[in-house]
Amino acid sequence: MSNKEKNNLDISINKSSSAPLYIQVEKKLRALIKSSEIKKLKTPITEKYLENQFDVSRNTIRRAISGLTEDGLIISRRSKGISLLDNASKILSESASGLSMTEVAIKKGQVPSAKLLVAKEVYPSKKVSKALGIAEKEKVFYCRRLRLIDEHPIYIVGFYLPMKIVPGISADVFSETGPNQSIHYILEKLYDIKIARSLETIEARSISEEDAKLLKIPEGTAVIFKSDIIFSTLSEIIGCDEITTTGNYKITGRIIKERL
Repeated sequence: MSNKEKNNLDISINKSSSAPLYIQVEKKLRALIKSSEIKKLKTPITEKYLENQFDVSRNTIRRAISGLTEDGLIISRRSKGISLLDNASKILSESASGLSMTEVAIKKGQVPSAKLLVAKEVYPSKKVSKALGIAEKEKVFYCRRLRLIDEHPIYIVGFYLPMKIVPGISADVFSETGPNQSIHYILEKLYDIKIARSLETIEARSISEEDAKLLKIPEGTAVIFKSDIIFSTLSEIIGCDEITTTGNYKITGRIIKERL
């Protein structure tokens, strides 16, 4: 391998793709970290270096590496560049750390459960297709459920998964109790998809009459409405969700944003 090759990354991104550029860049960097190829570089890894390698803006690079920093894969210092942590490739080779709502509740001695409200294939709205980076003509699996702890309603979650990544999924794979109540578990065990993190948006809303009855609170109560774009360990968008909660229940753990 020549010195020139050692100073450059074997990368390419599709600027015509519907997937945001920063997500494509982050995905490429994760793959290079996992394969340890990035360690072979003989040049400092700086924002400017990555900007030139990917031919994207500095802001795109910063958004891309923020996810890597959050997951403990790199340390980014603008004056010294980016340092790859020693165990980064090992972290990416293992399943995502952190716990789902189901796992956390069980560890705390509580009994989690889920009531299925809707489960069907649908065509996504413009908002959902944009979030998932797919065309509106591509079908998604939509599932809406009421999550409970010790039979007490905690939140309502509706999630969207592109059918192309979960072929054959249906209402039958979900259970009210046990591990199959967790989409985290189903994705990992049935489809070998590991959830890493999510991009979260939070706002306050007044709850609808239907949802108020499900959560057993007065109609018009102010609730927390969250929408997440969910990423795999390779920074692929694997789904998005919408969560309605009173905010009265707190789940702790490294990965809490995929509480499905």
